[in-house]
Amino acid sequence: NKNEKVTVFIEAGGFFGYYLGGTYKRRSTVNGNNYTEKFAGLSDINNLRYGGYLRFGTAWVALNFQYRASSIYDNNAKYSHPDRAGALVNYPKPGAVELGVIILL
Repeated sequence: NKNEKVTVFIEAGGFFGYYLGGTYKRRSTVNGNNYTEKFAGLSDINNLRYGGYLRFGTAWVALNFQYRASSIYDNNAKYSHPDRAGALVNYPKPGAVELGVIILL
């Protein structure tokens, strides 16, 4: 229909969250043997999560940009790595920026 208008939007904001708890499962294979470890009450995870986001798009699809200002793990958190004979290594540091596409139904 020629009378329909294209809807475009820009949305910006922030987010804040508090980690209440959960269980972490790690699976690995060492020398052909499969291992599964479960951890509850992780003390290495930051309880506070915060950051900002920006979204822009049309009536049915949007590009999402999210910046995580807080780190996921405490700064000096280490874990026992099964592939390195149990040596203590730092947790991986994921990027602070996430990009995504949102399809609005």
